[in-house]
Amino acid sequence: MLEISQSLKTVLKRLKLSGLLATLPDRVAYARKAKLSELDLLELLLQDESERRDHKNLAQRLDRAGFEEEQTLEASTGMLRLPSIAIVSATSSRSDSSSGKKT
Repeated sequence: MLEISQSLKTVLKRLKLSGLLATLPDRVAYARKAKLSELDLLELLLQDESERRDHKNLAQRLDRAGFEEEQTLEASTGMLRLPSIAIVSATSSRSDSSSGKKT
């Protein structure tokens, strides 16, 4: 297992990158196994940190908004249906206006 030096921990915390500490040993092991270059490893680590921050920010926004549970559009398609009356009304207004009639 990879030992993370105290100086690296300090630098990461100072740069507000301490979130990397949780996945750093696994990512280094993966990079060695996959024979990634140093730049590829750096890119992978920074992508992890970016995704972690995005997830954290979303969780904070949902918490502040007071939502009880997270839902995706795919899970809530029923919420996007318009009443059939509105659809009929909107279509008839369009066909009436195209024929010159006023409703």
